[in-house]
Amino acid sequence: MRLITAAALWLVSAAAAVAQDTAIFQPLGFLRPDGAGPVIALGLSGQGAIVVGQANSPSGLQAFRWAEATGITGLGAFANPGGLPSSGARACSRDGWVVVGSSALPNSLNEDGSPFRWTPASGLVYLGSLGGTQGGVARATSVDGSVVVGYSSNASYQLEAFRWTAATGMVGLGDLPGGVFNSQASAVSGDGSVVVGLASTSSSPYNRSFKWTAAQGLQALGPTTLRVTGISRNGRFAVGGNLGRAARVAVGTGAVATLPHVAIPGLDTDTDLAWAATSDGAIVVGMENLSALNGYYGRAFLWDAVHGTRILKDVLVDDFGLGPELDGWELNAATAVSDDGLRIAGYGVAPSGEQAAWRVTLPTPPTAAADLRHE
Repeated sequence: MRLITAAALWLVSAAAAVAQDTAIFQPLGFLRPDGAGPVIALGLSGQGAIVVGQANSPSGLQAFRWAEATGITGLGAFANPGGLPSSGARACSRDGWVVVGSSALPNSLNEDGSPFRWTPASGLVYLGSLGGTQGGVARATSVDGSVVVGYSSNASYQLEAFRWTAATGMVGLGDLPGGVFNSQASAVSGDGSVVVGLASTSSSPYNRSFKWTAAQGLQALGPTTLRVTGISRNGRFAVGGNLGRAARVAVGTGAVATLPHVAIPGLDTDTDLAWAATSDGAIVVGMENLSALNGYYGRAFLWDAVHGTRILKDVLVDDFGLGPELDGWELNAATAVSDDGLRIAGYGVAPSGEQAAWRVTLPTPPTAAADLRHE
């Protein structure tokens, strides 16, 4: 019944947005009864019905899963004798029923915890290590949840990118030649065949981006200044940052497209970062103007080739009239987007002053949304 109810509520919500030619802004709530944050949204299911991330709870930081029918729900944490229980979700499968992330174990030896995979039937399951400590993070998963990528500690106690399946277990992906040995997988394509992340070729760790396939292994991706954070489901485009600006890179060729910067008065020291893209890479979301002068809080943005870079709150207020709904809110980062671009999740500061998560539903993809009220 839960599946049916969630689907019905989602369809009603989406239908209402389309019928009104408007958008819907939804705060995701808190795990703590007193409404204390932070609550950080980091992942979104294919249709955007499920949001996952990390939230403050009565027992500490905890991975969460949010749906229309259930609201925000904690996923628990590994037992951590001698330490505090903590967990965080980073991504989920297309249907939202497989969640990946990290949770602290006694031998994590890493503030990020140890990699897990969650389903309703299994709960949090530790994915193992590459032979070192239990520390690491599961950062992303394929559309069906069968492939998980992230980083773990190898037999030399170095952090190494991994790719996990039930059949193979955790397999290290190596590192680029030169420098210290450190690599992390950031994202994986929908079919699990293409992995992107960060590797090391100098004394400074994570100074290069990489792409990995079974046929070609680990290869450098793009220029030395590129840092990737996400990938489109079709595996054609990775997103991240390049020379302080949000960027989209063609995985096949390494060609980088810098996304136009949107200046915000008063924010003179700024950095832009793209977090995620739609399944075809046509729409990109992220954070604009990450600035020390703004308490390191940026502004959520969306980009497409038709409209360029736009501040998400400006679109919601100016094009859809959501000023009253967003009164007192600041939308700091858009961290995830649905396959079709109709739903965007992220985090910001709520009117209460707490760091809080949100989801936006648009009546049409952002490539056309700005024109709806003027047709």
